[in-house]
Amino acid sequence: MSTIGVDEIHKETGASIRYYGTTRYVLLPVFLTATAALVSQFFRDDNTISPVLIGWCGLMLSVVFMVYEFSLSSNLGKLWAVIGGLLEAFADHQSDNFKDAQSFIPHRVNKGFISIQRGVLAMPYVVAVAFWLMALMPGGAISCLPARSLALPTF
Repeated sequence: MSTIGVDEIHKETGASIRYYGTTRYVLLPVFLTATAALVSQFFRDDNTISPVLIGWCGLMLSVVFMVYEFSLSSNLGKLWAVIGGLLEAFADHQSDNFKDAQSFIPHRVNKGFISIQRGVLAMPYVVAVAFWLMALMPGGAISCLPARSLALPTF
């Protein structure tokens, strides 16, 4: 039976953190682009697609991405806790890579900052869910706005 060393655990955990971080920041522009396309279609005057269908698609898209963001955030928090635990348990470990990791942990200690960061990263998804819920409400504030009042000027 083979044993995994602390350097290997640190390396793999770091790779997972990078993967989840990259996934998070790739999904945000994908979400914003898809949402912008749906909102644009929702407010078109010559719309051939039911606004209710567009609203439900936008709501489902927003909920799926929001749940995924919360899962990513939770997983990243757990992975950073693993790194913190390794640094505490093996504070005297001599590996240069492991010692370099100690300089990245202090910002993770401030739980208030991390909570604010998580809230800001989740905000586009939460706002989109609220928007689509209001758009789907019969006679709601958004669904009763005339399309021309929200259209961008053309030059």
